[in-house]
Amino acid sequence: EPFGRVLAEAGAAGLPVVSTHSGAKGEIIDDGVTGILVRQGDIEQMTDACVSLLDNADRRAAMGRKARRRVEEFFDVRRTANELLSLFEGIAAAHARTI
Repeated sequence: EPFGRVLAEAGAAGLPVVSTHSGAKGEIIDDGVTGILVRQGDIEQMTDACVSLLDNADRRAAMGRKARRRVEEFFDVRRTANELLSLFEGIAAAHARTI
């Protein structure tokens, strides 16, 4: 899945994640703040990132709180609906000018 819904769901649950840089994950994960992004295929880097979170409960909890706030901010249904409404109004206005 290119978007990474499971990453957004983890963030909504207050959990930091470790993932690769591929796809749209940068929209969900702020590297080092809400989770950790590693190079695709780099098993050692993935292992180190997971161990660093497992070994540091305070960091894990802080990243989880920030992940929750990021999901609330970027994926709020009211915000998204307002953005879509603005988009549709702009399209309708442009269409009305051409008639």
